[in-house]
Amino acid sequence: IGQCVQQLPELQNGIPARGGASCLTTAATVDAFGTALQLSANKYGGSRSWDQILEPAINIADRGFPLSKSQNFWMSFRENEIEKIKDVYRIFGQPGSYDEGQTIKQPELAESLKLLALNGCRDFYEGELATRIVDGLRKAGSPICLNDLRQTRCRIEKPLELPYRDGYLLAHRPPTQG
Repeated sequence: IGQCVQQLPELQNGIPARGGASCLTTAATVDAFGTALQLSANKYGGSRSWDQILEPAINIADRGFPLSKSQNFWMSFRENEIEKIKDVYRIFGQPGSYDEGQTIKQPELAESLKLLALNGCRDFYEGELATRIVDGLRKAGSPICLNDLRQTRCRIEKPLELPYRDGYLLAHRPPTQG
């Protein structure tokens, strides 16, 4: 939990199950991708740049992709929450406004990815994109601040391992989402 979040007296009674005030942690995923790219270059001779890595995702967001059955289901499943997460529905579409397989374009995602391609992964935590993220979180009721994002870093740690057959099963150490 970030520093700004830790200072909130209203969380003394617990963390809400849903909504903006339940957004109390930051994700190091983008930093992890940047770290992996740097490791690839330094240790293994990787030659692809950050903008080359992001180019396919930028193209998909710009040109569009077919709406999946799963995405259509979840948009409809959360239909009663539209008022609470208006920006999500503004970006991803209203339930029933798309048919499965219809092309979905995400110009705001493309713009964000272009900023990352131009400025590097830390823009997500320290730059223009970080400011946009914090502004959006604040509007949604989250206490996360720029200082919380700036402090977000991935960690490189030895994975958990378990012998299995002729090899090992590996998993991230907690805290992780997968």
